[in-house]
Order: sequence, then structure tokens, then C-alpha cells
Amino acid sequence: MSKKTKVKVIWKGEDFKRALGYNMVQKMELCCRKIEADIKVSISGPPNTAGASRGIVGTRSGALRASITSNWTGGSGTGVGPKAAAQGAKGAPNPGGVFPVVKGVVGTNLVYGPVHEFGATIRPKERQFLTIPFPGGGAVTGLKVGRGSAREFKDTFIHNDIIFGKGTAGSDEIVPLFILKRQVTIPARPFIRPAIDRNAPNVRRIFQEMTK
Repeated sequence: MSKKTKVKVIWKGEDFKRALGYNMVQKMELCCRKIEADIKVSISGPPNTAGASRGIVGTRSGALRASITSNWTGGSGTGVGPKAAAQGAKGAPNPGGVFPVVKGVVGTNLVYGPVHEFGATIRPKERQFLTIPFPGGGAVTGLKVGRGSAREFKDTFIHNDIIFGKGTAGSDEIVPLFILKRQVTIPARPFIRPAIDRNAPNVRRIFQEMTK
């Protein structure tokens, strides 16, 4: 999977015109929403395409895409956007008349989100090996090989670091089920940082040029 993509969310002229009348928190909301949308498009591919294979991060389900959210907070008296408020965001206190702090956060709370973004080396914590489902094993056995563990299968044996077992019920065919690995290195497939980089020029324009 490529770390680069031409998929992006388009900033229209009307986005910048609307921002002329926005306060700082509203500008932050606009930028967060744009980056959030860009990330979701880059994950699943542009609308009306063949799906995840067109995006940066191809996933088996829409869980990663659905987990992408944005949040923005601002100083006292500026308020927050309705979506951020629904997520618990509140205006930060503004003691002594100092400038309020405006913050925006876009990302995912899924455990494997950082694994996609930065890569990782996974090692077994309690056992000697990781059991990796053998490609196509589920189709051969009719069972959900990708779920649970090798202990759930009966009459298994190990040869050349591969766990074998019987195929579908009533069959004597021996098929590979799992591959044993001491560790697995997952390469980085960033989907958040590229979206931030793609949108950075427009974010700067919203906060700099629009306030001149």
C-alpha cells in the first residue's frame, strides 16, 4: 500500500469566504472538519470507486474510517462547535484577559490506529510464537481461522512452523491453518500525517491571510 495518494478533500473558494466572518474557534472547526474528511477519503478511497483498495489504508471493515473524529476547543466566550460539544469539548478558561488557547485534534482512538500510522513490531507476550492465520485457511476449512486461537481446532500438528489441521467437518483433508512467528513487523502506512500535510497550506491561509 502506498504511503502517498492524490486523494484529497478540495478546499473551495467559498470555504475561505465563509472564514472571513468566523472567530478563531470556528476557523479551527472548519480546518478540523476538512482534515477529518480528507483522512476518511484517503482510507476508503474517493466516492463511487471500488472501495478500500483505492485509498492509503485498505481495511477489511469500516471500523478505522468510522473511528476518525475531530475535536476543537477555544477560550472563554468563544464557544465550541456542536460536534465538538457533543464529544464533551468545553471552552477553556481565559483568566486575566490573556488570549484564549484554541486547539484542534483529529485522529482515532482505535488501538491499532498508531500501528497503521507509525508501524510496529509485534511479539508474543505470554507464549513463544504468534499464530498468524494462514492465507485462505478460512475458505478451505469453512471456519473462521482469523478468530480465536489454534487451540480451538482439533487434531492439529506442527510442521516447519506451520500448524496443520483437518478441513471441513467430515473431511480427512489436511490443510494449513496458522503460521508460527516469533515476531511480525508491520510497516508504517500513515494516513493522518499525509492528510495534515496536504491541508497545511489551506490551514495557514485560514488563520493567517484571513486575519490580515
